[in-house]
Amino acid sequence: MGADARFQVSNDVADLSTEIAYLELTLSLAKPHHRLAYLMMILGMLGSTYAVRFDLAQDVTDLDASIRCYEQGLSFFPMGDPARAIMLKVIMDVLNQRLPLRSKEEKTGDTDKIIVLQRERLFLHPAHDHLGRSTILSQLACFLMERIQRNQNMADIDECIAYCRWNLKDVPKADSCYSETLYWIASALLRRFEKKAEVVDLEECIIHLRGNLVPSAAVGADKHIATIDKLSRALQARFKHRGEREHIDESIELARQAVRLSTSDAQRSQLINRLERALATRFRYQGAMSDLEEMIELNREDLVLNPADDPLRSNPLAALSGNLQQRFEQRGMMRDLEEAIEIDQEVVMLLPMGKQGRPSALSNLGNTLRRRFRQMGNRSDLERAIENYREAVSLATLDDPNRSVPLGSLGDALLERFEYSGAIAELDESIELLLTTLSLHPTGDSRRTWTLHNLSSGLLMRFKHKANMTDLDDCVTCCREDLSLRPAGNPSRSFPVLGLATALKLRFQHTKQANDIHEAIQLYREALHLHSRGHHAYGITQMELASALLLRFRKDQNKVGLQECVRCAEEGLLQHPSGHVWRSRSLEILGAALSFLYLDTGEQAYIDDCLRYLEEALLLRPIGHPLRADILHTLGNALRMRHARSGDVAFLEAALLKHKEAAGYELATVQDRLMGSRAWTRLARATGSESLVDAYASSMDLLDRSILLAGSSIPDSHAQLTHFGHNLLPRDVAMDAASYAIEKHEVKKAVEILERGRALLFTQLGKYQTPLDELEAVDPKLASRFRALSMAISNASLSEDSTLLKKATLDDAVAR
Repeated sequence: MGADARFQVSNDVADLSTEIAYLELTLSLAKPHHRLAYLMMILGMLGSTYAVRFDLAQDVTDLDASIRCYEQGLSFFPMGDPARAIMLKVIMDVLNQRLPLRSKEEKTGDTDKIIVLQRERLFLHPAHDHLGRSTILSQLACFLMERIQRNQNMADIDECIAYCRWNLKDVPKADSCYSETLYWIASALLRRFEKKAEVVDLEECIIHLRGNLVPSAAVGADKHIATIDKLSRALQARFKHRGEREHIDESIELARQAVRLSTSDAQRSQLINRLERALATRFRYQGAMSDLEEMIELNREDLVLNPADDPLRSNPLAALSGNLQQRFEQRGMMRDLEEAIEIDQEVVMLLPMGKQGRPSALSNLGNTLRRRFRQMGNRSDLERAIENYREAVSLATLDDPNRSVPLGSLGDALLERFEYSGAIAELDESIELLLTTLSLHPTGDSRRTWTLHNLSSGLLMRFKHKANMTDLDDCVTCCREDLSLRPAGNPSRSFPVLGLATALKLRFQHTKQANDIHEAIQLYREALHLHSRGHHAYGITQMELASALLLRFRKDQNKVGLQECVRCAEEGLLQHPSGHVWRSRSLEILGAALSFLYLDTGEQAYIDDCLRYLEEALLLRPIGHPLRADILHTLGNALRMRHARSGDVAFLEAALLKHKEAAGYELATVQDRLMGSRAWTRLARATGSESLVDAYASSMDLLDRSILLAGSSIPDSHAQLTHFGHNLLPRDVAMDAASYAIEKHEVKKAVEILERGRALLFTQLGKYQTPLDELEAVDPKLASRFRALSMAISNASLSEDSTLLKKATLDDAVAR
């Protein structure tokens, strides 16, 4: 009995192996003169026997050998020979069988090979056989879509759509291939819309998916679920484009239906993830807490479906962390933020060095740590965040499409650290990183909007420290471009609306241009229309609108505007109950508004409420909080107003103490501390306080730091020293301080102050020096005389004998 016959009886793999050995031997003994049919028969038998042995032993090398045999047989037929069609199909079937067993790189090669084989089959297929051709077209579309998911190649997308259109013309609607083709053309059209943003593709995609939505035996349960899922995603894309609520609502209902129909844990996990994304889209637009709560429940269910040893567990963990942070922003509950940090740390541990996804996990952990830093003021959180961002940047390759994420985050974090370190190098590095991030997203890239948003925030922060109007103007430009990229109906339009409003409000504080504050107020009103009551940004917008209205009132004294300001501030406070992260800011703005209402009306209840709100706000920003100085300024000003009405010196002394604390508060910006020092000095002189000398000394120290922050630019230095109209010039401060010291008969102290003032003045004068290289090239003699004169001036500033500087020399220099 032959080996093949024995196998038919025994079903023993050993018999198959014997059969393969005989066939290999026979093939090796074949001579060139043997007939083609004989060689084809041997190769066919050998290929099929290898395939049968694979079915039993599951050794992928058997499939490799089977493919080699069939490919050798195919080589006997010239290109264009119709006889190749059968062998092409056999090879394709075996390649398809091997596909799930291959590595990612090997799958890529096999898919490419299958597509080439299918194209040749299509070319060789008889024109009259529509049914057979429709099967080939459907399979070709399927494999093209598989490759499209990998490389997003537009040529593949267009080819897939063309094959599907061809197929839909010929295949009957009742045929299973028709349903398959509808699914593939819809998938390809959705991909093309994502690449080219042509609405006609999206609309056609939705039409095909709706036509394919009715379940049938021909379609199958999995394909029906996939169709529902794809239609949900297409409607979500339509919502993002058109902003019509019914589209996102239908998208979510379809996503829920797909989850209910899921047949396996793996499928359910994937569909839960899609539903969570749809809910996140609606939450960003409407801010309904019910959507956020459902998202968190879905994340927790997804974690159950992905146990601790599952390599995909990091995905639902990251999603849960993000949603807990969203809930923290909404409710301000620290336990949500603490849980988010623990989750992000677990994700980083699940993705060790060299593991794909580690840069993203490091960035996420950095973001969460920065959130806690902003809430608690613990600098170690900020330092850890920066370390994570730097590692993420170092791990991301130059061609990594997500490299911009840690780059931008690192830029933001360095800006944040600069507020406390005052290191110019960090400020410059952060802006450079944000500009580099922007350059990675050319015009038209959907991610450019968020980069513009972050860059505008960075420029705004640098302006607050250096008072360089160019930074503020550039910030406004970035916000306007961002706004133009998010037209009316865009769910995220509120971000650039609020960003531009804030920049214009700040520019008004500096330039007093009424157009800026009017436009800012209009933008805040638009943002309110974009956020319904209950949205997490509604309360923030109300309080920022109140802030802008207060600024306008201080300029035009319009009492109607002041009343509206108070109403907005009260509404903002209602949205931020006790324990909310934004409550202290709401209390600060409402307190400030009531202080001016008190000045206008003289009603005692207003100032009592004002001081109560501001004292509560101060408690919410204890020592160590980065924004404590803001409350100290506002509270000090309110106490001065109370004194102005009541004449009670105790309020003035209390105000002095608040401004003194603000001036010495190391975590505040230099400009904020200068504001405190200026107010402290003014009040100390008014009350005859013993601390006046210390107030002047504080002003001199802070002026010195302010000049250093401004850098070498003369306009920057001037802007820094006249920030918001606070004309704190070194000469004026030094003369005032020395005058007071002389009044107190502290002559030595007066001399020290004047010497220090002179040092600051010459630091400023030094910025007017320019290199003499160009002059030396034209007139070396004149350049030499100027250099000598410059040295004489420098020596004179340090010498007790000013006669070194001869009047004749000065007159001669001026004449030249």
